[in-house]
Amino acid sequence: MHFIREIFRGNQDREYIHRKFVRYGRGEFEGPVIRIRNSGNRLKINASDDYVNILGEILAKNSSKALNVSGNIISRDNIESLLSELGIPIEKATGKKGLFTLNLKGTIPAENLSRLYSELKGSHIFLDLTSSDKNSHLKTKKRLPRLGSEPDQNFCSAIFDTSLTDAIMNEICFDIDVKDFEEIKISHRYIIKELLIPEEYRENLALARIYSKRKGIIKRFVEIDGRKTEIEHEFIV
Repeated sequence: MHFIREIFRGNQDREYIHRKFVRYGRGEFEGPVIRIRNSGNRLKINASDDYVNILGEILAKNSSKALNVSGNIISRDNIESLLSELGIPIEKATGKKGLFTLNLKGTIPAENLSRLYSELKGSHIFLDLTSSDKNSHLKTKKRLPRLGSEPDQNFCSAIFDTSLTDAIMNEICFDIDVKDFEEIKISHRYIIKELLIPEEYRENLALARIYSKRKGIIKRFVEIDGRKTEIEHEFIV
């Protein structure tokens, strides 16, 4: 489940969601952006990095056969044992500055790939995926965006078969009740008003930043075929 949907549905108290916000202090910040175009028999998607995981998860969960995979997983945790358990070969593994980068390339059963996305929600799964019938694919950049940079709306791109429309609407367009559309654009803005610092970390700025919860508002901007709406939701993450 995408973390924006989790927040708007009231399921905010998840460690992987907290990790998404550790980089932010007080202030206003641009959040995830996505553009979905309906070309009749295909959905064409461009999105920022915060949508890569959910797009990959949707493709894996709705595939019955293996997918061709190429790219990197970037994680704060050493996940080699999980990959070994799933029978996923690692081309190369490096670790520096508290981050592990694992390069993958090969063909992975959809069931194993689906579990990978489910268990690594707190990691950056920058993998290119292609379905066995080649009707759907996902392509993404492979490196973390620079901290403080504006969201790159072309960080990843995908072409999905329209059979995945319901999954896209459920996970990404969860507050949109439309059956037919030509183009949907969604963007977000975080307004962080307060950092809730645990008492035991008040004298340690580095740990205070990691363990503080962010309190504020998410503004969600939705445009469907030129018709614009705006909603907001309070959060503590």
